[in-house]
Amino acid sequence: MGNLSKRYLRFFSILLLLCSCHQEGKKAEISPALTLHEPLSEAFTSIQFCKGGWPQRQWWEFFEDNQLSYLIEKAIRQNPTLKQAQAKWISSQEYAKIVRSKLFPNLTGSYEETWTYFGKNGFVLGFYPLPPTLSPPQSANIIDLSLNLSYEFDFWGKNRMRYQAALGSALMELAETIQAELVLSTMVAFAYFEFQTHQTIFCLKNKILDDLNFSAQLIHKKNQIGVDSLFPDLSIEEKILTISKELVEIKKNSEIDLVVLKNLVGEGPDSLIRVELAPLLFNKTFPIPENVGLDLLGRRPDLIAMIWNTETKSKEIGVARTEFYPNISIGANGGFETLHFNTLFSNNSLTGTLMPAVSLPLFTGGRLEGNLNNKIAQYNEAVYQYNSGLLNAVKEVSCELFQLKALFDLQETQKKKILNRKMHEDLTHQLYEKGLDNIINFTLSRIETVEQQIQNAQIENNRMASMVRLFKSLGGGFQTLKLPESQQ
Repeated sequence: MGNLSKRYLRFFSILLLLCSCHQEGKKAEISPALTLHEPLSEAFTSIQFCKGGWPQRQWWEFFEDNQLSYLIEKAIRQNPTLKQAQAKWISSQEYAKIVRSKLFPNLTGSYEETWTYFGKNGFVLGFYPLPPTLSPPQSANIIDLSLNLSYEFDFWGKNRMRYQAALGSALMELAETIQAELVLSTMVAFAYFEFQTHQTIFCLKNKILDDLNFSAQLIHKKNQIGVDSLFPDLSIEEKILTISKELVEIKKNSEIDLVVLKNLVGEGPDSLIRVELAPLLFNKTFPIPENVGLDLLGRRPDLIAMIWNTETKSKEIGVARTEFYPNISIGANGGFETLHFNTLFSNNSLTGTLMPAVSLPLFTGGRLEGNLNNKIAQYNEAVYQYNSGLLNAVKEVSCELFQLKALFDLQETQKKKILNRKMHEDLTHQLYEKGLDNIINFTLSRIETVEQQIQNAQIENNRMASMVRLFKSLGGGFQTLKLPESQQ
């Protein structure tokens, strides 16, 4: 008995040696966390930023705009693209449960009853004739009640790794769903701020048009009495036509912005959603966490999705390795079989089968090696995608820090220009009231002030959009409490 055990041990050792004789491709390395010391130190020199915590999940409440909050929350509830991502996540969760079932024995019960009528020239009565003294049965009723058991022994961890891979895919889909929600909310914010900017500029352009029309009327009267030439009249008329053309374009853009907003919230162009004009006057400082670089991985859902994808591909490599090893399983069934129902549960009706099985791939024409190297290549692709995503993440944060700081400085300069134009307008008005200047020059001065306000509105729109992008690049309030094993 001892010699037999040694033979079996030697046999399985040779099998494992044969199974391990294959070459593997080289696995890529995951990039470590990156720092952002220089962009942060530069940002904190501006009063636009302050040291603070990470964004909250409802990051849009930072802007203190009820209309914006309403639109974003409505979009999260109704947008079909987001619902599609959520359904995909649920599907991946349920698939992981299917894969997990391979870790347990499979037990099924069956009841089968077969009634057969034997023809006189058929196989049973024709091939096995009975003596004339015996009357052959004309029919038979076979009753079979049994339990069937099958189980695959997971000695090499193949099924466990398959379940871990499926679970990783589900977590990846969850992170991608949160990323889809973040992208949707930022798109709503972009469209909303763009709409408000177009509406503000539309109002300011109308002010310019009113002043130009007023100036045109005065110049036209002066021309009629021969006090002035036709050149100022033609110049004012050209400006009126230009502004009128710009108003048509701005009105079109505002209508498109509103349609885009309705689409993002999951409603059609005829929706009753209305957005009131709310000038973009925002002076809050933007809070930035000091440890952005080190903690950015756990705060960005797109990076978490990439790293879970990498972990999934790593488990699939482990599954591919186990394909070289023997597969050991067992099957069994047992129950009762009889020709008469009243004897179904008697001892004489007991029946059973035991079916142990061992299979080992000996020659597959390179299929297993190709499958393993294919999984390694897919893992490397996922690693490089993550490494690229990490570089892109820190680039987005640093670029928006510089961008937002520059826009804040630019806006401060623009406010000074508006203040100077306002002082010039006031001086012109005083000269007009004292009879030292005409009303046309005062009107033109007021137009220049409004034009500076239009530039300020455009800068403010860019600043608000930059803040939205910065919220997005910081993860939009997402935080994971669980990282893959390779990242812990």
